[in-house]
Amino acid sequence: MNDHFIWFDSKFPWQVYLRIREDPSDIRIFHSAYKHHVSRANILHAWHFAVGPVHIDDEREPPTYIFVGPGITGMVWYEIGVVMHPSHDQITVIHAMKARPKYLRKAGLQ
Repeated sequence: MNDHFIWFDSKFPWQVYLRIREDPSDIRIFHSAYKHHVSRANILHAWHFAVGPVHIDDEREPPTYIFVGPGITGMVWYEIGVVMHPSHDQITVIHAMKARPKYLRKAGLQ
């Protein structure tokens, strides 16, 4: 999968990237992403239309990025945690759940 990240100037520090996707379905979803009973379809939809990153945990190796995106109905927003492996250009979703208010605020959705 080839995600291209483009820096853009923003007054919101968490909205620093615009993702341009070539193939949104080419993504690895780790089993831990299903812990909160979010379906694969909702994970992929939320990732495809995600805003963010709204949080970056750079204490982990590789760093974890949290994005917020809508589910397939558009009625529920999910937080999607991903790790990016630069060595083999792979993005893995490791976390998915209904978005918490703190991330919705950071994304400007609440």
